[in-house]
Amino acid sequence: MINPPRFRWAFWFRWAWGPLLLLLVLAVALPSVTSRMEPGREDSTVRGWLVFGKGGMSERSSDFTAGEVTAILGGYSIDLSKAAMKTGEAVVHANALVGHVSIRVPKNWSVRLEGVPILGGYRDLTAHPAGAAAEQLTIHGLAILGAVRITN
Repeated sequence: MINPPRFRWAFWFRWAWGPLLLLLVLAVALPSVTSRMEPGREDSTVRGWLVFGKGGMSERSSDFTAGEVTAILGGYSIDLSKAAMKTGEAVVHANALVGHVSIRVPKNWSVRLEGVPILGGYRDLTAHPAGAAAEQLTIHGLAILGAVRITN
């Protein structure tokens, strides 16, 4: 009679359950630092990042120039629908790692995507304004197993 192979708990705990347990501990232990929403250095910029969760912010600046948002294993949304640009151009760096970033812009803004999707996607769902005088928002960043979506 052939003996079945021995089941080794240490092997399975180390290679299968260990990383899952570590993620669970981080998700429980980090709720107070999972989301940071900061006004930028000036009134015209926004910055935010998120790990394990959902968050967002709304910007009403009359001189919006830049923004940076990062979502890791979660979702982050920025509402720029009440913002305006004095210079006519603004840049937002949007990064999504196994998560998603949603950006809502005014209807008179034109959007140009320059992000890099790696097994993810960048999607512009805005109604493009007619005419060349529209304010230009450029989106840079990286989407790895995640998505960045821009809407009106």
